[in-house]
Amino acid sequence: MESASTSAPLVIRSSARSLLGRFAIPVLTVLLFAVLALYLGSVGSSTFAQLLLVGDGVFAAGIALRALVSWLRIRHTEYAVYSKQLQESSYLLKFLGAKNNTVKLNEVKQIKCYSNGWLDVWFFNCGKIQMVTSGDQIDFIMENIHDPMALKDQLEKRIFGEVAANEEGLRASPAAAS
Repeated sequence: MESASTSAPLVIRSSARSLLGRFAIPVLTVLLFAVLALYLGSVGSSTFAQLLLVGDGVFAAGIALRALVSWLRIRHTEYAVYSKQLQESSYLLKFLGAKNNTVKLNEVKQIKCYSNGWLDVWFFNCGKIQMVTSGDQIDFIMENIHDPMALKDQLEKRIFGEVAANEEGLRASPAAAS
């Protein structure tokens, strides 16, 4: 008879922390142009400053809309690791439809892990995990995961029974160092 801990799925949610690394540079750019527009307005070039401020506002609205859509997608994405399969369920808004993806754990041959970008490596520690079932084609991707290296190690231990050595040049998680 199976225990309750092995029959219950391991549920992993996408992390909104990944948005901090993704939108840090565009937000800083908007702030820089706003400060530049205010400076130019105070110096006397008010027409150019107004145009710059309007353009900056449009750019800021685009960034805010993109961040909202990304946040909604991340907020409504979860991965469930069952005893024989890994399942992704994701939706932006329920009436727009859901995205479901499943991979059998006994078919997984390789697990790769990446950070989202250079800001994530330094500050936010979010990334993605890619699973290969046959050949070199990526069949399943877990995106916007907080501490992807620790989760990769946990998944490898669950799927393969052991943790593989981390790839060259990839930052190891603090949990994997021990």
